[in-house]
Amino acid sequence: MKGMVAGAHRRHRHTPRPGRGAVWTGLFLTLAAVAVLASRGLGPGLLDAVLNLKPDSVPEAAPIWQAESPGAFACSVDSAGRVLVLSKGSGGAPQPGTVTVSVVTAGTGTVALSVAGSLLAAGFRDSSLVLAPDGDPVEADEWHLVLASPAGFLSDDVMCLDEAGTEVARFRTDGEIATSGCCWADESSMVIGLYRPASSEQKQGAVVAIGADGHELWRRSMGKEPVHRVASRPGTGFIAAAGPGLVVLLDSHGNLLWSKDIRAPVADIAVQSHGGPAVSAGNDLLVYDRRGNLVWRKRGSSPIIDLDCSAKRIAVARPDEVIVFDEDGMERWRLTCQEAPVSVDLDPEGLRVAAVLESGVVLLAQAPGSAPDSASSVSGVGRAPWASPGRPVAASGAGKAEFGR
Repeated sequence: MKGMVAGAHRRHRHTPRPGRGAVWTGLFLTLAAVAVLASRGLGPGLLDAVLNLKPDSVPEAAPIWQAESPGAFACSVDSAGRVLVLSKGSGGAPQPGTVTVSVVTAGTGTVALSVAGSLLAAGFRDSSLVLAPDGDPVEADEWHLVLASPAGFLSDDVMCLDEAGTEVARFRTDGEIATSGCCWADESSMVIGLYRPASSEQKQGAVVAIGADGHELWRRSMGKEPVHRVASRPGTGFIAAAGPGLVVLLDSHGNLLWSKDIRAPVADIAVQSHGGPAVSAGNDLLVYDRRGNLVWRKRGSSPIIDLDCSAKRIAVARPDEVIVFDEDGMERWRLTCQEAPVSVDLDPEGLRVAAVLESGVVLLAQAPGSAPDSASSVSGVGRAPWASPGRPVAASGAGKAEFGR
């Protein structure tokens, strides 16, 4: 009979397994942490590490065409893929105080209008918005621009012109200079930012809405800072304005809804589909709802040069790329640029992006996975020639121009 091994009579104890409740609790906490990081943009790179995301996982936009436009500095794109290009000078020759408007289709541009003045705003009408502020039907391809010309000491003539060079509205300031503007605002022909550069006690910035007959509809003071950005989104009923360290949201009647002090200098603003503003300040993209709550924030390694909102997308231009986010803060696609983009614009569906590069190159690209653009079959990708000018008529009077058809 074998002897008993000491301790053999003790029962082996197994390590207890975690219950299902503990597993689900841990999973819930992990997902909650990821949701907070995603919605607030906290900890640059941390969310990517958690989800094992890399920059290559964000799809690249598909180029449609690119063309050269000497002196180009701003652009807008419509639902048909036509690009409105704003340039300094006329016919490729720089000319101080002159803005040339060209329309580019399939990479070939034609000069539509050349007019004296300083550009405050320009853009196509969203084809889904069928009525103008005066109630008249609007063509899907209609575009407007807002210009300012000196009208005396500390006074400006501010004009809104349509695609034929016809004056839609005109407003003359008195002791104020026009610093910014936007067209296609709800119930207004244009909204402009003004600044009175008087003594330190009397300095004042203001946002003013102008009707079709040129009269002032309403005015909202912005304190002592100049208003260097004004943005609207027809159909939302909201207008955003910014000074160097301040952002405000107004309704279409000029009532102040809220204001925010911003630490970094504000570079640009745009209005989202729900009416809240997207704000670029230094390296940060700040996205607010219409109640003034900061919904999310993205911080990049370089400053944001330009900003645009359309559909439910937000496009930001940085020194070497354009990044397109959705309104929840997810990066949807990007366009890598060989040089810095100075202007960026999304089409009304948020599926195409137009950009002007610092050398004057204008390019159009579309979201990856979207239907092929008809323009791509015409010009392909590459540098397309700039067409001979159309029939612009020289500016006359105080910056007013007419366009011969």
